[in-house]
Amino acid sequence: MTQTKPKNKFPILDVFMTSAMAFRINGDYVNSWVQDPNSQEVKAKPLNKDIMREHFVSGNPQPTEQDQEVGRLMHEHFKGILLKKLTKPLNQFENAIAELVMNEEVSRFEFGLIASLAKVYNRDLKSESARESIASIGFASQFIESTPTTAGNFFLDVNILTTLRLPAYNCWTVTAKTKENNLVGFYMKQDPAPYVGKDIEIRCRVKDRKQNRDGFKVTYLNYVKLLSEEV
Repeated sequence: MTQTKPKNKFPILDVFMTSAMAFRINGDYVNSWVQDPNSQEVKAKPLNKDIMREHFVSGNPQPTEQDQEVGRLMHEHFKGILLKKLTKPLNQFENAIAELVMNEEVSRFEFGLIASLAKVYNRDLKSESARESIASIGFASQFIESTPTTAGNFFLDVNILTTLRLPAYNCWTVTAKTKENNLVGFYMKQDPAPYVGKDIEIRCRVKDRKQNRDGFKVTYLNYVKLLSEEV
């Protein structure tokens, strides 16, 4: 990448690479000042968009080869929205991305949006991985058998695969797998994001047993209570 003095427009691919760089440096997407728990300073980390701007002003920090590769993959990933636009309506955020990726250059005013896309991209990768995991065991999945043990409340070890927030109901839907690789689904009131990919123990009851829209056998649970997680 070639750095220049501040100007009105920057190559969009270069900006995506610096977005990947900023996400790596902060370990996340930081878009507001936060309190440093070890000091009285309010701004504990630089904003991702500020890291990106500093690169184009001073030439530092420099994206690594991995940042550049991730930036290219991010750019291609979000260009996929243009294909989606041909078949179905986009929401406001998707429309903003579609308009963005059609450009070869962007201004510094788009840095904030592109900075946020690094987190969206990483979330999408995890979701795709989880969907692949579900698909890999889906047709082999069996219902949890009806036994005296599962007739009422019982304990179950599961690994959470995917979650989806339902704002209207202030809860999340969860798809998980048991140790036997059988699929289960349930709702959680608390944010399950910290438990995705982890083994947890729950107490629950069987609500229903039926196939989902992909034809996979899923046991749906209710009265779910998180008991513990595997560290």
